[in-house]
Amino acid sequence: MSTATQTPAPTAGKKTADDVQALIRARNSLLWIVTREEVRVERALAEAAAGANYEIRFWDCGGGVVDAAGEEKAPGSGAKQPGQALKAIAEQKARAVPPPPEMRNWQPPKRPAS
Repeated sequence: MSTATQTPAPTAGKKTADDVQALIRARNSLLWIVTREEVRVERALAEAAAGANYEIRFWDCGGGVVDAAGEEKAPGSGAKQPGQALKAIAEQKARAVPPPPEMRNWQPPKRPAS
């Protein structure tokens, strides 16, 4: 008779968190996540980033760029437009997970016809 205990299978949430952490460690430049559970996903992303030794940034058009604690980070409220947030990502030197822009309804400015 065996007395060895079996390790329970990881939950779907744990498996997803591990997958996201692996994507962050692999330096994927963008993770596009569509969800109705924004707070839950932001918390999971913050945990995954911390597990990979990265800082995380969040962005929205009202507040600009903030960290997981809600503290303003460069360029902060100066990046209320998606283009400004993307420029900040491109110029970022720190080992950090860039802000996931909420661009579902954003349209780039129309250029005048030539």
